[in-house]
Amino acid sequence: MSTPILHISNIWKVACVFFFLFCAGKLGYAQQSDAYQFIAKSQNHYSKEPDSALYYARIAREIADKGTDSTVLLKAYNTLAMSQKLVGLNTQALATSLYSKKFVNGSELTEDVANRSLINGHIYRQLGENKMALDQYENAINLFEESNDSSGMSYAYTGMGIVYFDQGDFVKALNFHLKSDSLWSSDEKDLHADLYNNIGAVCVEIEKHAEAMWYYQKAMTIYQEINWESSISMMHYNIGELYMIQGDYNQSKVECFKSLKIGHDIGSAEEIKWAYYGLYELEKALGSESQALTYHEHYHRLSDSLLESSSLQEVLELARVYEQEKVEKENFKLEADKVSLILENDQKNRVQNALWVGLIALMVIVIGGILVILRIKKVNNTLIVQRQDILVKNEQIDETLKEKELLLKEIHHRVKNNLQIISSLLNLQKHKLTPESYEAFEESQNRIQAIALIHKKLYQSESIAYVNFTDYLKELIEHQQSLYNTDVDSIEFDIQTNNIELNLDTSVPLGLIVAELMANAFKHAFVGVDEKKVSVEIVQVGEKFKMTFTDNGRGLPDSFNDTEQSLGMDIIHALADQLEGNIEFSSEPNQGTSCLVNFSEVKE
Repeated sequence: MSTPILHISNIWKVACVFFFLFCAGKLGYAQQSDAYQFIAKSQNHYSKEPDSALYYARIAREIADKGTDSTVLLKAYNTLAMSQKLVGLNTQALATSLYSKKFVNGSELTEDVANRSLINGHIYRQLGENKMALDQYENAINLFEESNDSSGMSYAYTGMGIVYFDQGDFVKALNFHLKSDSLWSSDEKDLHADLYNNIGAVCVEIEKHAEAMWYYQKAMTIYQEINWESSISMMHYNIGELYMIQGDYNQSKVECFKSLKIGHDIGSAEEIKWAYYGLYELEKALGSESQALTYHEHYHRLSDSLLESSSLQEVLELARVYEQEKVEKENFKLEADKVSLILENDQKNRVQNALWVGLIALMVIVIGGILVILRIKKVNNTLIVQRQDILVKNEQIDETLKEKELLLKEIHHRVKNNLQIISSLLNLQKHKLTPESYEAFEESQNRIQAIALIHKKLYQSESIAYVNFTDYLKELIEHQQSLYNTDVDSIEFDIQTNNIELNLDTSVPLGLIVAELMANAFKHAFVGVDEKKVSVEIVQVGEKFKMTFTDNGRGLPDSFNDTEQSLGMDIIHALADQLEGNIEFSSEPNQGTSCLVNFSEVKE
């Protein structure tokens, strides 16, 4: 009597499966339609409302992720990457585009694959990776050419023109922009105006001022037709810069103030920032240093506020990606537990049934064994698929870590730039000071530059946490020589550091100590000395370090006391305390001075 019941159960299961597949198919079509709807909404907001474009692109991506259609997925990820780039989330845009590579082979539309390469070119260009940007643009051109898409080719040629402009190859930049203009067939006026603006910028660089003004005016006319106020403000800035180059300062000031007024009217910090920068350059050219400094302070304050806003958006996006991956991992674990529980219960039921069967026990065992083998095979196949998913997610995590490293490098780069700005601002004020204050300002600039060099080495290094102190000392020596007008060949330097790498919290105070000692040597030690020599040696003894700084100058005066209240000595002792170390000076008349610094690496 049990056999018919088993057959009916199997038929019911098959019917349920077909009903589920039917519903899933209907749901898949609905999801695909919804994804296309939000992709279109995002693309419609590219020009005037990039924040809204990003909002709709994220919804489209989430809908597409619920399906398996590679064409829809690639289009959704392309749209998201472009939206992220438009709002300045370049590292996030690159991660999104790299992830979308898995959908390329399954996509049915060549134009989507070509658009992915075009978007990659834009992103790499924004990140300063010019060679990779050119490779992506060339790949996009080849794909657009296959599908006879002249508009796509025009966009790619424009991108290549901008890359060569950034590299300073203005002839190539102009050729690619003109080639883009000859292929232009799109009705998107704003993008055509952008192209005219780019050509005008190239003409400025090659000193074809009349042609530059012609292209700028054409771009301005289009922007005014479509009432795109942010770009109108930008064109007033560009035209004002061109007037300044031509020496027409009055007309240049008129254009800069027009740009500033529009920026305030539309509440755009980006446009206001560049208008202030144009006024700063103009007042500096006119010799009005006080007014120039005022405009420069406005420009710098707005630059900082925009940088903080962009960094906050990137942090929030990284947090969202992290939380999404965390939820996916938890869901995967729950599914695995469910599979294990099902297998365990299934096995118990089979054992219980076998105990109640008499003569047909052997047949039941055989059939059960076959079913178990098939079930195990199916589970193994499922686990293989899940393992592949885990590998993909691990690749995504690796990409996220690379993005974070890139972000940290960018932070070091911006810290270095900000320190350079501070040094430049001090430089603007030095000529107004007394000789005593002038020397103090120069020493402050010297210390700022020593710290900036640390961040420069971290930005250029493969490591984002450790500084190669040998390379850093070489650059520090060159900087000190240029600061004190010291002949490079007149002093012999001997650096023995065994390529020691130190973390940021150790490198900054130790670098400042070396800078102070070197400054003292250049200013005081080598008076009347013909063969000048400076040596720096750093050795590691267990967990401790020893640095010895030696010169062969005239030595310290008899009245020298390293604890006396001079600013330089106060700084050196304070920095040594920060390194949990101590300093010892020794000197012989006309035989040089030696300074021994015992210190520990500061724990991060």
